[in-house]
Amino acid sequence: MATAGRPRAIGIVGGGRSGMLAAIHLLRAARAPLRLVLVERAGLSAGQAGVYRGPLVAPLLDSPAIQASGFGADPEHFLRWARRATGSEWAADSYLPQALYDAYLRAMLAWARAESAPQVRIRLVHDEAVGLAVGGRGVRVHLRSGESLRIGAVVLAIGHLETTHPLLRDLMARGLVRLRGLDLDVHADGALVNCDGVPSSRLFCLGLPCTHREVLSTPALRTQVERLASRLLDTVDATQVPPPPYTPITRS
Repeated sequence: MATAGRPRAIGIVGGGRSGMLAAIHLLRAARAPLRLVLVERAGLSAGQAGVYRGPLVAPLLDSPAIQASGFGADPEHFLRWARRATGSEWAADSYLPQALYDAYLRAMLAWARAESAPQVRIRLVHDEAVGLAVGGRGVRVHLRSGESLRIGAVVLAIGHLETTHPLLRDLMARGLVRLRGLDLDVHADGALVNCDGVPSSRLFCLGLPCTHREVLSTPALRTQVERLASRLLDTVDATQVPPPPYTPITRS
């Protein structure tokens, strides 16, 4: 449990669907103090809950609207939002545009942010994570801008990582992850597995790397997120000991 007066600190690297869903669920479920940081290199802004004015064209979601809710306990949530936002009476089995679903997630992020419990906060960071240092009871996330974030635990929500990606190269050089085929080796509970085969208590993963498949359905992603969010809120303490400094690894 978090120490009184000190917020738990959880970082999410990647502001795509898995990253936004994770942030939404953490904001909604947290009751104790929580400091959430969402890092997205392309930038991210919370959306509006009102009318959707974007295109209603392909590409389409991989699942019908009735299966695409962001909340497993409310299967019709996305369908109701889509009907209100577009003014169209979509059928439950309609395959709706991905752009509409992304707008839904941005709107839900804005809603979750506004309705979160007192002392639960989120910071949106327009930057790129290029390295991590893990130690003590925390993680230091190094950003391309030179800023360094002190976090209790980090969730990677960035899809497939090419071996040339600076963050993956850094994690592999430090022995913090290992590959399983072309993807990261991930424990059943979402924890990243290090080079010695030990699941981390500080580094977690969402999305395709957890499945070792080419495609991850929207319902499967939601299930992943709900399970991991629950675990993080149950186990991640406030950072008691500052994480180690981040020192770039020199490569020949």
